[in-house]
Amino acid sequence: MKKERAGLVFFIGFVLIIFLFTFLSLIFNPNLASIIGRLIEGKATSGSHSVSVIVSVTAPTLEIIRPLNYTYLRTDDLPLNFTSDGNDFWYNINHTSNISITGNMHFDAPVGEHVLFLYANNTLNPEAGVSTKSVVFSVNPSKIDIRYSEFNGSTKGASTDFYARYAFEELGNISLMTLENSDAGKIIFMELINLTDDKNPSDNIVDINANVNISTNRIEINSTAMPNLNKSATLYLYGLNYSNPRILRNGEVCPASICTKINYSGNTLVFNVTSFSVYSSEETPGAQLTPGSETPSGGGGGGAGITTPTVKQDLAISPEIIKIKMQPGETHKEFLRIKNIIDTPLEVTVDLGELAAFATFPTGLSTYSFRLEPKQEQMLQLIFTIDTKQKPDVYFGYITISTDTGSERRIKTIIEVEKEAMFDVKTVIPSKYSILMPSEELISEISIFNIKASGTVDVLIDYYIKDARGREIWHEHETKAIERQITFIKTTELPKNIEPGDYLFYVIVRYDDTTAAGSALFEIVKQKVSFEEQMLILLIVALIIIIAIIIYYNEKQKTLIYNLIARRVGISELRKSWGGGRSP
Repeated sequence: MKKERAGLVFFIGFVLIIFLFTFLSLIFNPNLASIIGRLIEGKATSGSHSVSVIVSVTAPTLEIIRPLNYTYLRTDDLPLNFTSDGNDFWYNINHTSNISITGNMHFDAPVGEHVLFLYANNTLNPEAGVSTKSVVFSVNPSKIDIRYSEFNGSTKGASTDFYARYAFEELGNISLMTLENSDAGKIIFMELINLTDDKNPSDNIVDINANVNISTNRIEINSTAMPNLNKSATLYLYGLNYSNPRILRNGEVCPASICTKINYSGNTLVFNVTSFSVYSSEETPGAQLTPGSETPSGGGGGGAGITTPTVKQDLAISPEIIKIKMQPGETHKEFLRIKNIIDTPLEVTVDLGELAAFATFPTGLSTYSFRLEPKQEQMLQLIFTIDTKQKPDVYFGYITISTDTGSERRIKTIIEVEKEAMFDVKTVIPSKYSILMPSEELISEISIFNIKASGTVDVLIDYYIKDARGREIWHEHETKAIERQITFIKTTELPKNIEPGDYLFYVIVRYDDTTAAGSALFEIVKQKVSFEEQMLILLIVALIIIIAIIIYYNEKQKTLIYNLIARRVGISELRKSWGGGRSP
């Protein structure tokens, strides 16, 4: 019996030690929970392998991506981006002193014409020689005067930064140009914009401040002074307190041939316009105040309040996330299945929102309304089209599905626009890191597969985090050498001030003039039960169970011992030995 008891104690102790070891390992190495930090290069197959090392006798490959043979509008922070399979790089401007670099970087250059010389060497094979590339570029900040300080300050939101992103020659072909006042509203132009082609192109002045006004419940463009901005666009008016707003053009109700209402939710009105004037909104006559808008205060105290209704689920929708890869010029079809799961009819509206830049319904519109009888379902077709001049990037938005009961669902939609991709990119965020709090680390596993390029090549990799409104939260870039495949872990510390909501982490891989992309979503919350807290709860529960087993086992052993002695020495003497005449 002593052996059995010792064996049980040993077993429980062993289990407890294993549990504690696992718990401490997970705390001090969180990555162990879902991934093991590793760097895997090359391609693995089963069976035996031999390793060969081939030393190249040719100079390293080298290509300059930026700067281009253009005129740049700033003297600082000019980009030097390149690809190379070398490991030692340096450059100079106009044959001045050489400057050693480790990869892509930014540099300064004075006003005037310059020649940038870039060199690459392989220190492991120096006899192969040095590769040299050069590019002629100019710096001329006075080439054009773009006045847009109203959209480049603390409330710029997602506004296009012309000096930072474009050379002079690129200003004539800007895709999805955006002007935003984050306190009042936003304009996204749906057509390509030639910023330099205003009423008087010869004066070299583009005065956006004087001719574009985005203020409370008002968006205005002076189309006489800036006919180049008199294009179709999607407009956003923030901070409205209407139940059912209608769109006004020059103070009058805007005709349907010019204005198309896309969505009104969260006090933001979104609509498309075919051309510009003065746009605003007002309450539709006869509309009643609904939850989510301000209610007038009653007499005798209490202030204005905001109520948020709790609406039960009335639709079954699939898929819940749409993610597609496309090339410029391609068209792709997706389908949404929507089913009424309650016992009353529903009026349903599906709104593409900002995704209207890429998708429409077969009607050509960005909104679609229909009626669903109880238990009825409908399949909706979405047509995604990427313009031939669309910039390769990853775009994120929502398809909003609302009903007349007040319920609203959002389908997260990711469009990865690639260009003649020679690589396949897979980006995975383990489930443990899919919901995070500010300042925590985002862990992602990135795999890049070489599907077309021959041999080992250097690729330029950009990492981005953007919010649901397309605002860049974080960006890094680096160069990596890839032969067949590379898989690695990327760790990113999130900003302390990042706001709760949905975010997109994505990777852009560039080689020559090709672009590949991979992405994954994650969510920021204010509070959560951390992984360590979950493990601590499990540990406490395990300890309680183990203690309960030990107590139960001890009581059982006492009973067995009592009964055994009672049979041998008699019950009266046993009671005396236990004291007080009591049995255990």
